[in-house]
Amino acid sequence: MTNSELERAVKEFGRRCSHISRIYSVPWRLYTDWFFITLFEGIFDFGISIGESVRGFPLWVIEISDKPGREEPEPAFKFIGNVHGDEPVGRELLLRLANWICDNYKRDPLVDLIVDKVHLHILPSMNPDGFSFRRRGNANNVDLNRDFPD
Repeated sequence: MTNSELERAVKEFGRRCSHISRIYSVPWRLYTDWFFITLFEGIFDFGISIGESVRGFPLWVIEISDKPGREEPEPAFKFIGNVHGDEPVGRELLLRLANWICDNYKRDPLVDLIVDKVHLHILPSMNPDGFSFRRRGNANNVDLNRDFPD
C-alpha cells in the first residue's frame, strides 16, 4: 500500500478499534509551541508525536491496550516496520497484527491476555520516504537502522 493508503488504513483502524487503541501522530509543528500545549493540557488529547519524515510524511503509531493513552505498570513493546524503505513487508504485517488483535479481542483468550496485560506501540513505517523512493535509506539517503545514537 502507498503511504496515503497506509495513513487511511491506520485512521480506519483507529475508528474501528477505538475501544482498545489510540492513534498518535500530530504534526511536529504543533509540538514546538509548548505554551499552546501547556495552556490546553487536559482539554484536548494531543497524544504524543514522534514527528514526521524528512519529506513531511507523518509517522503514525498505533497504541493497543485495555487503557490506551494511560500509563500502566505492565510490559510495553514497540514494533517497528519498514525501517528500510525497500523492505515494505513489515508495514503490512504490523497492520495485520493490529487488525487481528482488534478482531479477536474478547473472542480469543490469547488476544485478551495481550491487550489486558501488555501495552503495544506499533509503528508500521519508520521510513515512508525510503518506501516512496524504493530504496533502503530515507530522503537524505541515511540508513535508519545504522543511525541510532550510541
